[in-house]
Amino acid sequence: MVMLFKPKHVDLIQRRIKVQTRRVWKHCRVKVGNVYQARTKLFDKGSTFARLKVLAIGREMLLDVSESDAREEGYEDRAAFLQAFHEINGDESNPNPLVWVIKFEVVG
Repeated sequence: MVMLFKPKHVDLIQRRIKVQTRRVWKHCRVKVGNVYQARTKLFDKGSTFARLKVLAIGREMLLDVSESDAREEGYEDRAAFLQAFHEINGDESNPNPLVWVIKFEVVG
């Protein structure tokens, strides 16, 4: 199984700065305890840059993200994270979606 990330997140994950991700999924696609390949392209095994073990899964409204969670997302602060999230996900019609919060660690 694969988890996709933007290229700008690769270094942050490898340096263990980014240890959370938020996803707008209808159903959760990962399970606690499982290990997933982190890639920048879905069907390109060469884009694999890490193996991630899922530590915890939760749900929250996007705007409930805390300053400390934003830093664990790899951003300087909450405002920078929210701006990046909207740029990546692009749904301006819903500025506060219900998101999956996935905490992970790099393994191997």
